[in-house]
Amino acid sequence: MNIYFISIEEIINKFGRDYLRKLYGNYHHYFSRIFLKKILSEFYNINAEISDDNGRPYIKEYSLNFSISHSKNIVAIAFNDNNGSKIGFDIEYIKPRNYNAVLNYYGVDKPDVTQDEFFQIWTAYEAEYKSGAGVNKEVKYDVIKNNERYSDSFYLLSFKYKNYMAALSTQVNSEPNLYEIILSDIEDDFILKEITRVNYLEPSKVKLK
Repeated sequence: MNIYFISIEEIINKFGRDYLRKLYGNYHHYFSRIFLKKILSEFYNINAEISDDNGRPYIKEYSLNFSISHSKNIVAIAFNDNNGSKIGFDIEYIKPRNYNAVLNYYGVDKPDVTQDEFFQIWTAYEAEYKSGAGVNKEVKYDVIKNNERYSDSFYLLSFKYKNYMAALSTQVNSEPNLYEIILSDIEDDFILKEITRVNYLEPSKVKLK
């Protein structure tokens, strides 16, 4: 499994969030599709048309499944091993929130929750939903802490990337490869010309829980 992290901070600083929203509405969604096509072409040699099922992109006639998430200045895309296994991924920027109000929405009663615990729970729920695993509220937090299998066929991994919390829900019990994609200049029409380089993230640089 591979997870690619792409920063759009320079794009936001150059053009401004208001301009990007005016131009594209949900600009995170727009850039995620550009990056998805580029990654598929560069690293998987796939140039097939990307289809859409109720907002979820997929590739017909390929067993490569993927999951897209974005938050603040990061767009991230997780891929399975081209074996048809299901995968769900979520990333959230860590910042103060009304933790208990959000957890109550998810049906979690944890009044003494810490900031990291909150974002672990939140991203785990989102990753599970995307993977189609369902949610087991009874064992939720113990599973997150220990990266255990939480159903007959799904595993959960929670980790930090910079000031973001991420969660991966997958049918494959293996640690993913993590990469940062460094972009070259993006033209004013936002056509991605090329990827400058890809940095492999050593496990010591990512807080795998």
